[in-house]
Amino acid sequence: MKKIIITLFTTLCIFSAMAQNNDYVEMAKEVDQEVWADKDPIFSTNKLPEAYKNESAVILGRKQTVETSSERKGRSLLYVGKMHSTIKRTYRERIFINDQVSLNEYSEINFMQLQSKQNGALSRVRNYTFMGIKVVKPDGTQQKINVDEAAVKLDETKDGKKNKIAVPNLAIGDVIDYYIVYFDQARTDKDLDYLTFFLGDEYPIVNLSIKVQLDKRIAAQYQVINGAPDFKKTNVDDNNILELTAGNLPKASSVLWISETRQLPLARIRYAFADIVHGRGDYTKTGTIEKITSPIDVEHEFVNLIKSYLAQTPVNGTVKPDWKNYAKEHNIDKDNTDSILSFVYYLYRHDRFASFYSNVRAPYERLSGCSEDLPRIRQLETVLGVLKTINSAFDMDAELVLVSGRNEVSYKNIFSIADFNFLLRIPVSNSKFSFYYFGNSLYNFSEIPPSFENENYKFIKQNTIYRSGPDMSQEKADEVNGNAVSFKTSAAENNETEDLVIEFDNSNMQLLNIKRKISSIGHQRRTMQGATLLFEDYWIEGRKRIGKHTDFEKTWNEDKSSRKLWQDVEQALAKARKEQKDKFEKEIVDQYENKAKEFKSYEVLQYGFSGSNAVVVKEEFTMDGWVKKAGNNYILEAGKLVGGQLEIKPDQRKRELDIYMPYARSFNYTIALKIPDGYTVEGVEKLNTNVKNECGGFESTAKVEGNNLLITYYKYYNNTIEPAANWDKILAFVDPGFAFTKLKLLLKKK
Repeated sequence: MKKIIITLFTTLCIFSAMAQNNDYVEMAKEVDQEVWADKDPIFSTNKLPEAYKNESAVILGRKQTVETSSERKGRSLLYVGKMHSTIKRTYRERIFINDQVSLNEYSEINFMQLQSKQNGALSRVRNYTFMGIKVVKPDGTQQKINVDEAAVKLDETKDGKKNKIAVPNLAIGDVIDYYIVYFDQARTDKDLDYLTFFLGDEYPIVNLSIKVQLDKRIAAQYQVINGAPDFKKTNVDDNNILELTAGNLPKASSVLWISETRQLPLARIRYAFADIVHGRGDYTKTGTIEKITSPIDVEHEFVNLIKSYLAQTPVNGTVKPDWKNYAKEHNIDKDNTDSILSFVYYLYRHDRFASFYSNVRAPYERLSGCSEDLPRIRQLETVLGVLKTINSAFDMDAELVLVSGRNEVSYKNIFSIADFNFLLRIPVSNSKFSFYYFGNSLYNFSEIPPSFENENYKFIKQNTIYRSGPDMSQEKADEVNGNAVSFKTSAAENNETEDLVIEFDNSNMQLLNIKRKISSIGHQRRTMQGATLLFEDYWIEGRKRIGKHTDFEKTWNEDKSSRKLWQDVEQALAKARKEQKDKFEKEIVDQYENKAKEFKSYEVLQYGFSGSNAVVVKEEFTMDGWVKKAGNNYILEAGKLVGGQLEIKPDQRKRELDIYMPYARSFNYTIALKIPDGYTVEGVEKLNTNVKNECGGFESTAKVEGNNLLITYYKYYNNTIEPAANWDKILAFVDPGFAFTKLKLLLKKK
């Protein structure tokens, strides 16, 4: 269902509730009249273009406008103090409904209202959102939907509430025309705010218009990338205006395997009610707009930002003694570089992720899983601290890495510090490096996210950050930032292997008893860990890596302030262990698209929380629905034994965008099915397939040995990025891989 989410940030206000309601109703009428009076030609047609007749829906027109205004007097709902500055954002869209799918999506529109409160009298602001909806019939008649005021009325609850607005009598062939208008008090400090416009959506866009009006008190920078047309700049009454139009944009955001920020045309604007100071020392003045085409200013801005922070960051004096004690206890060469780096990584990983803090308010939620993310700013703080400590304690040359992931803008299009991701790299031999990544708890030593693989990145040496002077000069850029390309992993390094031993149930041939063992490595590993393991598993394994005891109760009670919570935590631990079975059962449903009839047992053989170790689990369950009786014989849906496989739908078979895979990966299934006494198997030859090319492949074999049917299924993707021209080569092995899941065998009575 199409969801339009509206977030309202509201606070207590000096206006009475009665005045608020009266002002809101009056303002809503003004907004409604203004929007529907817009005679822009992009909203004049109700016809579906012939080129899009097979699409589920088509966006006939989309118009986005942003207007800033500053006043010193006058009536306003948003008036605060002597200076009144507002941002008005209008979003209007006209959509042709072309089939039942889009009809279902637009027959109800959902609202979600959220409220956040700020402290301080001067921050008492009021934001408003308005909406209008019309349905245009094929004959041109219009039906205006009565949007209940309660749907957008300010909500005093913490999380707000959801409101559904029904669009009655909507039918295939109709056009739905709606708008959303936001009025927000503008920030008038020196901080930057951002606007982002994607020139693409899940449906084709026939006409698109973007207009941004910035008053003379605002400085702004913008970029247009990925083939987006440039803004046209004009100035009217001291207002800077940016306008952009585009047409016949193909659907994109619902396309399989894409990177929206790298493949969709994109325009971004950053602005402030002050000069925007560049990292190199000059600035964009208020009242002016500058086009950005290089990340150099942002790099300098970043380095200047962290210089003072790094200068104040202390060296962790306990790391080196901790390492020496660990090396002595485990008979490890204390000067071995790889061992030192591994130990330091797991020491810091434990500190950031595996320490259970006494102020945690929801211990059960924390204990029931092992995957946790670290906010970007905390990642930066961590890598800078480790950078300084490891260089000081072990006389190494660790360097800060700036990288942009494959699901974000490419490095050449860096627009703000928020676009950076952070790693450490440490040289271990000639042209070889180890990496530290602290963004998620499930990464091991020298692993990096798949989106960072084979990416251009910049590295900064610690002594470069300490270079004297207020900033990095433009001509020193190459000296400040070295260039490199990150490593990439292969399909074999990101593998999931499943071994299944299957027997027909003695009492009911339509039941299958399955013993399953799963081993996952590389990027595949983290999915299985997150789906099945607990915080307790993670904590114990992490403590072992750094030579610490693994008594959870002892560690918890070392802190006097947390002792009183131990009973609750102990109960949460027990609950998490008890419900771990539910996690395994859910994983089976996700894999086989079917619930086990009886889940008998599970066991974790290897946790995979260190090095290149795999996570290995085994389980036993029964499954029904895959065997059907046919007279004296049985039909086995043998293809379902490998679980659900990717299906390329009809509307996905034509490809114009390059293919951005999650990562190179491979899947192995080995199945040993015991043939019941008194039966033979027919149709085995259908399970033999072999298709491979430079993009990947699918290979399956099946044979009968004694009373066992042995099946292998092997599918692999060799690359992370493929040109659109290779789409048919990918289909060549993905299609038979899916077709395999539909194959059946006949168990024939002798």
